[in-house]
Order: sequence, then structure tokens, then C-alpha cells
Amino acid sequence: VVLVDDEPGLLRIAERALRDAGFAVEAFADAHAALARLTAAAGRVACVVTDQTMPGMTGDALAQVVAGSWPTVPIVITTGFAARIPSDALRRARVSAVLEKPYE
Repeated sequence: VVLVDDEPGLLRIAERALRDAGFAVEAFADAHAALARLTAAAGRVACVVTDQTMPGMTGDALAQVVAGSWPTVPIVITTGFAARIPSDALRRARVSAVLEKPYE
């Protein structure tokens, strides 16, 4: 799982929870670094979980890049503002799920 969140505390908590659930996780505080890893991984990523509101690149923008380059990789966006993400942006980006913050 490639995990992306610009808030270090939330990134650590989510990373730990995913690892405790048995997932191999690579965590990134920056969407561009996550994209570099996705490119290097060449098809070995099972899922992308990304925060929506981040500097430099939003979660739905990251999802659009992922969907265009790795169309079989599921994408989950986490956000405290789900209603603010246009549904057409989610469809274009092939977002599998939106997880409302705070989540467990």
C-alpha cells in the first residue's frame, strides 16, 4: 500500500494501523515522492491511500495520475471534507472509496 498524507502524525497512525492489519506499507508525506515510488515499483503496488488536502498536489489530482498510469490500482481518498470533492473528479480519477476523517 502506498500511503500519502502531509500531516506526519496522521501518516504514522495510518501506517501503523495498516501494518498491524497485515499490509506492507510505504508512507509518503508528499504526493510527488509517492508518484516516484509508484513509477519505480512498476506494477507492484496493490492500493493507494491518499489524503485529499495536501500542498503541491491534491488527492484527487494524484488519483487522476495514478488512474491514468496504473488503471488497475485501487485508490482511496481520505478527507474531512468529502462534500467538497466534486463527484465528477472522483469518477475521472477512478476513486474506489472516500474515507471520511476522522476514521478508525
